Amino acid sequence: PQNASAAESGTNDSKFAGEVTTKKVSGHGDQPPLAIEFLNDSQFQVAYADGAVAKFAYPEFTLIEKSRPLGRKFTHAAFSGDHSKTVLINSAEVIVVSGSEVTPLTRLPGSNAVTTQSGQSSVPILRVNQTLTCVATANEGDAIAVGDSLGNLHLWTGSPARYRRFRVHTRRLNSIARAPESSRFLTAGSDSYICLVDPSNPASGQI
Repeated sequence: PQNASAAESGTNDSKFAGEVTTKKVSGHGDQPPLAIEFLNDSQFQVAYADGAVAKFAYPEFTLIEKSRPLGRKFTHAAFSGDHSKTVLINSAEVIVVSGSEVTPLTRLPGSNAVTTQSGQSSVPILRVNQTLTCVATANEGDAIAVGDSLGNLHLWTGSPARYRRFRVHTRRLNSIARAPESSRFLTAGSDSYICLVDPSNPASGQI
């Protein structure tokens, strides 16, 4: 491992004082990680921009297992609360990965279809014309919320997934948080509002 102190990194700012241990995880090229979480005290997993999900031992950083890349680039990722699903998005697509199953929830017309490991083509159930900007999941992945550049919240719930769209912000939706023990969501947008979205209440609005 490479140890880097504040002084060694070229800054004397006391706000950054302390030691940082940096470990480069090998075996995944130059793909940037999009999301990381601990599975337990001895393992963590990482979702990469090419769609692969890798599990590592902690604190050794040794690779335990890794899924195959999906053949496209993603910009954001989120894990379900039970660690069983990974939701990946790019500007046009929402993809759910659970073990060897790859399920597209949406894609733009003209984009390439995703193929599962069994070789069968997956058919998307929704098409949107906005740029997707952020993603959040709830519990076992029973709710998936995605924001877009026009301020909409796209929500999938249940299995098979039921889709709904909420017009929440007047500008880009930047972040989503699921309320604990609730079906409600908080959203933050570039219109300077924080909004509370209750899928069961049509009167959901801005705070």
